[in-house]
Amino acid sequence: MNIITALVTPFNLKEELDVNALDQVISFQRKNGISSYWVLGTTGEFNMLNEDEKLTVVKSVLERSKDKENVIVGVSSDSVSNAIRLTRKMIDLGVGSVFSLPPTYHITGLKGLMMYFESLRKTGNKVYFYYNPSSTRLNIPIDYIRKLIEEGLIDGMKVSTSDLEELSSFVSLKDQLKFELFSGSDVTVLQAIVDKVEGIVTAVGNFAPELLVEIAKKSEAGINSEVIDLANKIRMLAQVTSLPDYPTGVKIAMKYRGLYVGNCRSPLQEDSNAQASIYFTLKDLEL
Repeated sequence: MNIITALVTPFNLKEELDVNALDQVISFQRKNGISSYWVLGTTGEFNMLNEDEKLTVVKSVLERSKDKENVIVGVSSDSVSNAIRLTRKMIDLGVGSVFSLPPTYHITGLKGLMMYFESLRKTGNKVYFYYNPSSTRLNIPIDYIRKLIEEGLIDGMKVSTSDLEELSSFVSLKDQLKFELFSGSDVTVLQAIVDKVEGIVTAVGNFAPELLVEIAKKSEAGINSEVIDLANKIRMLAQVTSLPDYPTGVKIAMKYRGLYVGNCRSPLQEDSNAQASIYFTLKDLEL
């Protein structure tokens, strides 16, 4: 099972990109055994960045990564033309895999959804559907996703949900149609392992990658008390860092692990009351 860190985007005190901090983040990941990255997603504050900044982030990650094939890049947009333009620029940098949310503000039906992902497919990249109903407030019918897979428009999908029943429905679809399924919720890591998903896209991996690497290795022999204990630790960290102004909690936790990546971009605000909870949770887990 592949562990894929949903990378944060570091900023300095002026809320400018901090490429040096990003270098430190990648070094920390590699040191702890992670080499796969989900870039420009929700945890990466993709919608806070302009196009040039997105290209700078991806270029920096690619330069510091062992294998470009393990870097999956977000190109989400409501507009086909904007998504295609960004995708082509990512291809020029060497990106081989992209992901996208469905259009989330100007919402379309099945025909428009198929047009959107067919356009991404024509770029020649591997394409992943990013399903995140808690952030987008948009529930895409599973029959729509089935159609995208049957038509060969997507190679797989990331499902970010803490609803085990919802996750199970996508696992059943995977078993029928044989596509790549990534779990995007640290809270459901144990169920994802039981369901044998292809990978876990993890926000907790930003500040506790060693736990994710360990659970992936330990679970190869099956579910046991050690695996359950690790899953509980990961769930605790996910819950304490999942604050309303996400991903502020993730960045707070990174600071306590010695990785200063700045604050989130305005208007997102850190909750000063949550800092102690995050600190003591990390301390209790000896991190």
